[in-house]
Amino acid sequence: MLKKHTATMLALAARLDSRIIVTEPMVDAWHEVVGDLHRDDARSAVIEHYRHETRQVMPADVRDRAALAEEARMADYERDRFERVLGVLGMTRDEWMSNAHDPGWVEAQRVRYEQLTTEDGS
Repeated sequence: MLKKHTATMLALAARLDSRIIVTEPMVDAWHEVVGDLHRDDARSAVIEHYRHETRQVMPADVRDRAALAEEARMADYERDRFERVLGVLGMTRDEWMSNAHDPGWVEAQRVRYEQLTTEDGS
């Protein structure tokens, strides 16, 4: 996120917690620690922190909660991707799960998927 987004996140924290006074050095320091996060994840992390905590938010709290958001997003992505693969293969999740223990079957499905998703089908 940009430094202005870090400042906005801290301004939100200050509105929620009167103990926080946002200064330029504070924005700079926080930005060094959380600047690589997505601004929406950081904002949500501050909100979630104050939904569950009474202590002042710290950069590690924002990082931890943002990591949980990223993990959930990745899990959603992987689930959606898995569902798309099942759709291409024309099978249900139950069918996949009942055969997934067999490496040969899984490999055959991988090959079949690749054949179905190439332009010429071969």
